[in-house]
Amino acid sequence: MISGILLDMLVGGVGCLVIAALALTGVFRRLGPRGRVILGASVALLLIVALLATQLGAIRTEVAQQASPSHATLIALSADNTGRDTVTALSGHDGSILWRRPLGLYLVSGAVADDTVYLTGSAQPNETQEALMALRLSDGALLWRVALPGAQQRPTQLLVAGGLVIALAQTGSSPYGSSPSYTLIAFNRLSHATAWRINTSNMPFYAGFGALATGSGLLFLGSADGSVHALRLSDGAAAWSERISPPATATQPASTLGVVARGDQLIVYDSTGEVASLRQSDGATRWGHQLPPPPYAYYLQQVALTSSALYVCGSDSVTHTRALMALNPLTGVTRWSQDSACERAAPIESGGHVYTVNSTQLTALRVGDGALVWQGLPEERDLGYAMLQSDGSVVFAATIVSNYRSIHVCGQWFPPGVSLCHSTQYIAAINGATGARYWRTADSYVGLLGIASA
Repeated sequence: MISGILLDMLVGGVGCLVIAALALTGVFRRLGPRGRVILGASVALLLIVALLATQLGAIRTEVAQQASPSHATLIALSADNTGRDTVTALSGHDGSILWRRPLGLYLVSGAVADDTVYLTGSAQPNETQEALMALRLSDGALLWRVALPGAQQRPTQLLVAGGLVIALAQTGSSPYGSSPSYTLIAFNRLSHATAWRINTSNMPFYAGFGALATGSGLLFLGSADGSVHALRLSDGAAAWSERISPPATATQPASTLGVVARGDQLIVYDSTGEVASLRQSDGATRWGHQLPPPPYAYYLQQVALTSSALYVCGSDSVTHTRALMALNPLTGVTRWSQDSACERAAPIESGGHVYTVNSTQLTALRVGDGALVWQGLPEERDLGYAMLQSDGSVVFAATIVSNYRSIHVCGQWFPPGVSLCHSTQYIAAINGATGARYWRTADSYVGLLGIASA
């Protein structure tokens, strides 16, 4: 980054000198030799001060950089001014670039599993043709690429289970009063041959509701009508189906239902606040729990299942604060609850802490009792944290523009000019115990797709 700062100063200095020389040519002609020396020295000093002032933020950032104890690989996305995405592998240790690959795709989504990065996106804006590709994690080399014919230009959900990579793509629009159509396609991870393909509908339409989860050789599907379905991973055939929420009535709309699984645990949750644990083999209910009634609302809730807790996060429709609850995943009993930030992403648990984000700040709570450990904001007033990943005691967060009213005046050297702009979005590595930042990237990134531990 220091070399980039020096290059900026060099280019800027040359540009300013040229402009200053042109502007002061007439003045120099009217001065004597001594006056020219004094004026030249004054201009040079002012130039140095101006250049240092434009780079103070970058210099301060570089000086504050330090390596983290993580040696994981992060997979990040950046976009050019047309919206085409580039995928970059970053070192979790110091944020350096391991490899970078332009994709030429739009609205890219992805998943990281073992030693492979799976990505999907549209080849052209406003086209329905999508591609699914697999890249080698170590160097970004293309392993295979297949088409997803009929898929609409929307972020396609990917899930990796066993020897399959499963793509859930919307393939049909939704006429008024009906649900859009979707296609589930399972590809063999090694041969990229299609293992099975089925058409489905009624998938969850609320952001944050998990549509896919796996366990015990089954694929679990959420829905937009309060039901959960299980398919066999081997061939996509139906295994069982259970209705959790009551059917829609003239006065009560259907409840969106999401799924999350870990080990032998399968948790389903709906937009009314109903949470239940089901047996994976046949869908039998182990326990059910109703979250607190209004003013809490659960149509935009975030849910995460870890080895020690089930985290569910609703919102108070009156005060618009968030209620994060930690439940015992074996019994459904509430252990603790906190008004905590969990608007931008599902909570993550790592190193004895649970981390959540809202539109601006990152919050760390103690897993055992939900006590506040620390809260942090980006240094830039127009940015907020989003898209969390973790590796042991290190938390990685991407930033987004969250305060559009806070803008800066940005200058450019060639051609000379000024404009209004926002801060560069970046990815930061943060000490999970204290909230102190280890490092941040210098390049702009718009998303954090996943992480692969060393």
